[in-house]
Amino acid sequence: MTLRRLLALERLGRLPVSLFPPERKACRWAMMLQAHDGMQAGASQREIAIALFGEDRVSNDWQADYLRSRIQRLIRSAEKMILGGGYRTLLQ
Repeated sequence: MTLRRLLALERLGRLPVSLFPPERKACRWAMMLQAHDGMQAGASQREIAIALFGEDRVSNDWQADYLRSRIQRLIRSAEKMILGGGYRTLLQ
């Protein structure tokens, strides 16, 4: 991939967007950080879920418990990323 990018830069004089696919985990990383920010600000898990998924979805699905579990996983993953140094993977 690096060689393709270098050749494209030489040929086109710029780096084409097509050679830089979006990171598949970027959406999850953003949700993890939002959940962590909410937790740090004192928001409840339900309030974090509303911020991430919307009032309608939370009011319909909160009792099913999978949204609560998802929020808990996001917060745990964010803590691992922030406190455990996992954020370095974002910089690679």
